[in-house]
Amino acid sequence: LAWETTALCHGRGAASRALATSFVLFGLDRHFGWEDVVASEPRPRPDLPSVELPRVRFEEGIALYHLFAEAGLAASGGQARKLVEGGGAYVRGEAVGDAHRKIGIEDLAADGSLLLRAGKKKYCLILAV
Repeated sequence: LAWETTALCHGRGAASRALATSFVLFGLDRHFGWEDVVASEPRPRPDLPSVELPRVRFEEGIALYHLFAEAGLAASGGQARKLVEGGGAYVRGEAVGDAHRKIGIEDLAADGSLLLRAGKKKYCLILAV
């Protein structure tokens, strides 16, 4: 119903982008699939800030504070370390307290994405390409 209402007001594309963003931010994939909600629409890319990084970097492992700095969620590596150590860094919705933790292939979703959050409202979707 919400998708249909948004589609009427803002168009089908905007409604699909909003739904795709909600799937990523709130983990709706754990409860139902895209086809359960909107079978007739292709799933677009979420409407979130995103950064593409080479997949090989995840095979080697990237220090969490480097990842937050590269994603633009912190102005520098030092600020990213403070963010992590202060409890404001989240990977896939879970707080992470070790700034030097390596983020690897096993941390990526099946589609090669990884959701990072700094504080309450700053998000970035990392895409391993």
